[in-house]
Amino acid sequence: MKLQFCGAALMTALSFPVLAGEQPWASWLMSTVERHPIMQAYQYETSAAKYQAQALTKPIYNPSLDTSVEREGSETNFQIGMSSDIDWWGVREAQSKVGRLQAEQRTLAVQIATNDLLAQILNAQINVQLGQQGYELARLQVEQDLRLLRLTEQQLAAGEVNRTELAMAKSVVAQGMVAENERLSAWLSAQKTLRTLAGEQAANVVVNQAFFQAQPQVPAPQKLLSLPAVKQARLEWLAATATAEQQHTANKPVPNVGFGVGRQEGEALFSVNVSVPIQFRNDFSEVALATRELALASEERLHAQLRDTREAVRNLAEQLQQTRLRFEQWQALHDNEMTEQVAVLQQRYAQGDLSLADYQWQVQQLRDGMQAGLTLQKNYQQTYVAYLHITAGLADVVSSLISPEQ
Repeated sequence: MKLQFCGAALMTALSFPVLAGEQPWASWLMSTVERHPIMQAYQYETSAAKYQAQALTKPIYNPSLDTSVEREGSETNFQIGMSSDIDWWGVREAQSKVGRLQAEQRTLAVQIATNDLLAQILNAQINVQLGQQGYELARLQVEQDLRLLRLTEQQLAAGEVNRTELAMAKSVVAQGMVAENERLSAWLSAQKTLRTLAGEQAANVVVNQAFFQAQPQVPAPQKLLSLPAVKQARLEWLAATATAEQQHTANKPVPNVGFGVGRQEGEALFSVNVSVPIQFRNDFSEVALATRELALASEERLHAQLRDTREAVRNLAEQLQQTRLRFEQWQALHDNEMTEQVAVLQQRYAQGDLSLADYQWQVQQLRDGMQAGLTLQKNYQQTYVAYLHITAGLADVVSSLISPEQ
């Protein structure tokens, strides 16, 4: 069986989405991510964070019921009242802010996890599809080498070559079989990774070629703050700052106020009790200083993350431009002639116009060119995914294909 390999053919293989249960690729991918167990776990954690945030808006202290009864001679003295710590310093408001920021962090974590899982599945699909093409190329090469071996055996029988050339032809076949086994192993490993990420049928689903045709733009400097990694670092800084404020407030003495009514020695009794801790042994200032230092550390991490993200976006943008250009140039330059050229070379070898060494060298050049094409395609597609991943554009680009596919 002859397999045709060229840039156009390789891309054509990605041009038509293979459907899983008649579901278009983009719809399948988004639903797969949504139903993934790790995403379900993030959803539960987000719900928990929201409940926690609601809990932190509630009053901190509950009142206590105080009663006392005593017998003094013929008189029975009793008192009943209520007392409670008072949130005099606004701890409730401070901790509510912390809870709100923590809930925002969990919501952002869902977006980040979605972006990460999309990138993992897409890279796994690319590895599977190009791994299959690499294996088929290696299998075709083994078939070509076996035909060469049969030609060499015929020439040996006719006395046209010696046994050294036959041994060299057998060595070529053996090397090709090793390469075929390695490509098969890599392809099967890629399938395993993809099935682990996206389910049993994922290996049968092909990426819609339209996905790779978008023209992502470099985000403006002011837009960097909205990118997931920077936004996460910013929320961590805000949460750390709010925690420091909460700790500073919570360290202040908490007054307790109580009211009571009753009777004592036959007379009506009304009492008011006020108590305030005297923090002369420990004012807990070191705890507040520790949380403040942690907030300052979070701020520095935000600056570092902003710098790292800016450079990563710039680097990936340049890399994407270069890999796209080279891949498109390879598509334009490479025509569908490898199989035909190998057949021509084999014919020249059979006719004695080429030595075995010359034949092997020229065939290897053709094969290296085809393998380079697969490598260029992989580099471009994975760089494209990496750029959309860091700029949080994967979900938008994939979702934009749902309507056209349907």
